[in-house]
Amino acid sequence: MTIRDHLAKRKRFFIGLAVVSWLGAGGSMFLAASGAFPWLFLVFFLGFGAAIIGIMFFLKCPRCGGPIGATNATLIASHMPLVRRINFCPYCGVSLDEP
Repeated sequence: MTIRDHLAKRKRFFIGLAVVSWLGAGGSMFLAASGAFPWLFLVFFLGFGAAIIGIMFFLKCPRCGGPIGATNATLIASHMPLVRRINFCPYCGVSLDEP
């Protein structure tokens, strides 16, 4: 497993958490409007916030521990024509295609 695969796997987990939380927050508004579970929106909102914080601060280079959260948008975007993928860690310079 390469470093890029490891980072992409962790990013997909956080993105999945964000999507589920976002959809859950939208669905919980219908329940809150009917008077049932008014606190459920807050739970899903906190889940979405946790996913964003996870991407920004807990997505780190396995070699140096540098946070790659700000540049991680291009980790798995190989099919997008106008977006360039990052190939190296901006902190230690290790290639993301190394095992």
